[in-house]
Amino acid sequence: DDGVVSSLSAGRVEAVLRPKMDAAWYLDELTRGGGLARFVVFSSLAGTLGAAGQGNYAAANAAVDALVVGRVAAGLSGVSLAWGVWDAEGGMAGRLSDRDRERMVREGLVPLSAGVGLSVLDRVVGEGRRGVVVAAGWSVGGLRGRSGERLPALLRDLVGVRRRVALDAPAGSGSFADRLAELPAAERQAAVTELVRARAAAVLGHDSPASLPVDQAFHELGVDSLAAVELRNGLGTALGLRLPTTLVFDHPSVRAVVDYVIRQITPKTDGGDHVTADGRDETAIRKALQTVQVAALRAAGLLDGLLELAGVRPDGSNGAAAQDETADVDAIDELDTEALIRMALDNGQPDDETQEG
Repeated sequence: DDGVVSSLSAGRVEAVLRPKMDAAWYLDELTRGGGLARFVVFSSLAGTLGAAGQGNYAAANAAVDALVVGRVAAGLSGVSLAWGVWDAEGGMAGRLSDRDRERMVREGLVPLSAGVGLSVLDRVVGEGRRGVVVAAGWSVGGLRGRSGERLPALLRDLVGVRRRVALDAPAGSGSFADRLAELPAAERQAAVTELVRARAAAVLGHDSPASLPVDQAFHELGVDSLAAVELRNGLGTALGLRLPTTLVFDHPSVRAVVDYVIRQITPKTDGGDHVTADGRDETAIRKALQTVQVAALRAAGLLDGLLELAGVRPDGSNGAAAQDETADVDAIDELDTEALIRMALDNGQPDDETQEG
């Protein structure tokens, strides 16, 4: 029942913890007085390093690992084998698509053959290891190909990778996002679109970014939760920005992601206003809106929404000041239209002139 943390319910977490944590807990309880020579449980690499799109599964395996660590601290036998992926037709690996396998290899994780996996099991159990033992196959070249920011600290030490500049950032000072912000609006739009399409095409396995529709929903293109995390991580690294984990879900197409990124990197103009994502001057938009009469806004059904943005309740009272809630609705008409529009555009922060109005 894989899923990113934000999509998980209590039921989905419980369903995954039960066969892992509950089973291990009962096994521990029922055998504590038995003088066991070996107490062996199977865990997952997800519990040690985390796993994109497996919030509940990672938590369940981390809990199993913790149980074994507790046994060892109490002087009891215990080993938790945190397996990586096995190269097998059955089990969890058997449900992986070719795209999933390609993604893992790009990230530096190599599936274990049955022979190697069983040899590891024999060795760990035969040597009487205790605690948590990670048993996974790695491609050192693949790990080194990941940026330092995205490589877990344990693996960074393993392969000698240090934090470095984002791979896709052009040479020069400052982050890629900073340099994009210095471009004219039209060029900035084109550059961000090219970057997002290229990243999305790579995640989806497309030969050419140009073949990727900018308005089609990501889920229709085949972007699952794992691909969404990979896309977000890749864009964040390339841009030098900290992007939200729900980026692809909140902005579900190439164009929507482009608009979001541009809003994050667009500089203010000399007058303190912003250029919109499509390159239009926000000052001109403000001036146009200020010509609209309050009566026209009410007739169009837009007044209440505009008042909410301005921090004014539709009953005519100011939300922040908590004025009398019985104020007459007609009092709204007494507000200066220009001041009302300005309050809304400034996210409910009225200036002195608005206060006096």
